[in-house]
Amino acid sequence: MGAVAITSQKLPAGSSGETTPERVEWIEFARQQEIRCLKDYYENQIRMLQNTHTKEKRALKQENQKLKNDIRVQKIINTKLRKNNSTMMEAGADLQTELQQVKFAMKKLQEDKDVEIIETRHRREKRILMEKVRELKDFVRSLKMKNNNLKKDSEETMKTQKKLQLEVQKLRVTYNELQKKYVTVLGTEVRLRTELERVRTANDNLNKYWESKTKDYEKEKEILATRNKELQKELEEIKTNVPVQNLQLVGSSSQQHDRQCETDIADDGNVSLNNFQFVRRLGKGAFGTVVLAKGKLPGGPEQLYAIKALEKRSITSSTICEIIAEKEALMLTSGHPFITTLYSSFQNKDHIFFVMEYMSGGDLKGQLDEVQAFSEKRAQFYAAEITLGVQFLHQQGILHRDLKPENVLVGSDGHCKLADFGLSKLGLFHYCKTSTQCGTPYYMAPEIVKNLPYGQGVDWWAVGVMIFEMITGILPFESDEEEDSNDDSAEDSLEKNILNNEVDFPEHMSPAAVSIVVQLLMKDPTQRLGSNASVEAVRQHPFFKGIDWRAVHEKRVKPPEKEKVVKTPEEDNKGFNKVLKVDKTPGTIIQNVFQGFSFINYGVRR
Repeated sequence: MGAVAITSQKLPAGSSGETTPERVEWIEFARQQEIRCLKDYYENQIRMLQNTHTKEKRALKQENQKLKNDIRVQKIINTKLRKNNSTMMEAGADLQTELQQVKFAMKKLQEDKDVEIIETRHRREKRILMEKVRELKDFVRSLKMKNNNLKKDSEETMKTQKKLQLEVQKLRVTYNELQKKYVTVLGTEVRLRTELERVRTANDNLNKYWESKTKDYEKEKEILATRNKELQKELEEIKTNVPVQNLQLVGSSSQQHDRQCETDIADDGNVSLNNFQFVRRLGKGAFGTVVLAKGKLPGGPEQLYAIKALEKRSITSSTICEIIAEKEALMLTSGHPFITTLYSSFQNKDHIFFVMEYMSGGDLKGQLDEVQAFSEKRAQFYAAEITLGVQFLHQQGILHRDLKPENVLVGSDGHCKLADFGLSKLGLFHYCKTSTQCGTPYYMAPEIVKNLPYGQGVDWWAVGVMIFEMITGILPFESDEEEDSNDDSAEDSLEKNILNNEVDFPEHMSPAAVSIVVQLLMKDPTQRLGSNASVEAVRQHPFFKGIDWRAVHEKRVKPPEKEKVVKTPEEDNKGFNKVLKVDKTPGTIIQNVFQGFSFINYGVRR
């Protein structure tokens, strides 16, 4: 307002461009007056703002005080409400108890009413029932009359019925006799069929054997003829070149050599100990002695052989059957990729010999002891090859009866083969059974322990035990007795565990491995995997998932851990005569018992 008033005043008279002292004073006065006016204006504005601020501050304080008062009042109200709520809860609980009492009283009243209603109903129903009882009594009287009439008629029918019953009993007796005869006929038919199959297979093998033997005989005849001519020429040359005294010495040395080898010539003249050179002894036991020898069989190259020697004096009438069964089993199975090969058998006056395939890797038990337990992949590999070997044995009607890691040999190529057929049984096809109690106790099936008739299922039980042992390193069934306790008590404890206990599986075993062991170790042989000619069920089990069975049979599957190739062992200077000691107790050996024992397996590749 002041600034506007100042600017509206007129300037003093004078020229517009002139700067007179009066004009300067006036301008200075006007400027100071304008400054005062502005100062007053802003001071008024500040006062007004301060007044409004103080008023608002007072109003806010009043509102804050009101809010605090309201909060105090609300707290007091809340405490009062809580007290009222607790009193209401107590009153509600009292009301609920009173309500329950009222309900209970109502139920009692209702029950009393129901009882009265039931009694009235009962009276009515009783009257109705009494009427029905009277009607039934009348009906019973009429039935008794009819029954008396029927009794008279039934006496005649009873007589005819007795006659018919006598005739039916006679027919049943004749039917049971015919059924027994039919069962015996079926049993004889099965036996005859198994014998016929065995005879056919044996006949085929013998035909092949004799064909190969005749061919080899002709070849050997030609070789002997040429050799005889060469010897005659050499003899003529020696006669012309060597003096008479030297000839006499040569003759005496040849006679000594003939005497020394007289006991080593075979009964048919084909194979003898002269064909082999002793390397070292592999093992000795109650069964005999096994030696490693280097030699050459007719029609084959020079190679290493494992020769099993049995002393004739220690062979009894019972063990001769086992030896013949072992020989026949090896003859039937030689050439299979997972069964040890029998190349030849021969004899001299003191011993009989089996010329077997030499497996440089030792037995599966020795390898298992080195590592304690196999991986599942390695156990699966050996189990697959064992399965194919057992399947082939059963197809040929052969029951092994002593399957265990000690009787599974490993070659230098890492593949395994079944061995030791001393307890084998021939002629058991499919559903045929035998009952001889034999085998290694830890691998015996429950039916052998119980001395019951058994079939091919006992071999599959032993396969299950071996799979468990390969994966865990321990046996599924062991004796509870200590090692130094009585043998009979330990054996009884083992048999009880086999019959009654279940297998305790470790946590690291896969579900597929547990499944196959459980199914192979079924106590009931009819439920056991592999029994009743169901070998395909074994091969299709998830434990063998991913296995190419054709490749396994052809040995195209590489072993998980191939054995190191064993070098040819250094020769021992002992010789056969020092290792194969003869029992010199008095007595004669009946050589006729061993007639026809010697043979050469020409059908096997060496």
